[in-house]
Amino acid sequence: AGRQAMTGDIRIPWRVAVVQRTLPRYRIPTYAAIIDAAAPGSLVIHGRVQSKRQPKQNAWLEPVPFARRALACWSVALRIGEQLIFPVFLPGLGRALREAKPDVLVCGGESNLLNNFAVARYARRTGAPYIWWGLGAIPGGRPSGLRRVFGGLLKRMIAGAGGVACY
Repeated sequence: AGRQAMTGDIRIPWRVAVVQRTLPRYRIPTYAAIIDAAAPGSLVIHGRVQSKRQPKQNAWLEPVPFARRALACWSVALRIGEQLIFPVFLPGLGRALREAKPDVLVCGGESNLLNNFAVARYARRTGAPYIWWGLGAIPGGRPSGLRRVFGGLLKRMIAGAGGVACY
C-alpha cells in the first residue's frame, strides 16, 4: 500500500535497471517506487560496498522490497584536488546488464562514473536509452575536483543520455 501511494497509477511499460555504486538504506523507498511502477524484470544493480573508512557508502544488504543484484566491487580512496572520493567499480556490471536485458537504464551520474562506461556501452549496443541521475551543478558555483578533471567526459556522457534527472 505504501509504494502504491507513492507511485499512484503511474506505470512504466519497460524493464528498468537502476545502476548505482551502492544501495544506501535511505534510498530504498525511492528505488522501490521506481521498480514497483516498472515492468516485470526490473531491478536495482549495485555494489556490495562495505567500507570502514567511509561507512555512509556501505550497501544495505538486508532484504528489500524489490529485485536487485548486489555485485562484487572494489573501491579505493582517491584525492582529486581538495576532494577525497571513493570510486566504486563493479567488474561484473556488463554481464549483469546482458542478463537483465533492461529496456531503460538509470545510471548514478558522476558519482558512478566508472560504472557508467558499462551503462553507456550497453545502451549504445542495444539502443536502450539511459537516464543520467545525479546531483547536477550549481550555476556559477565552483566545480568539484571530479568535474574539473573529467568535465569534458561528463558533458559527453550527459549529452548522450536519453534524459537527465537532478536533485
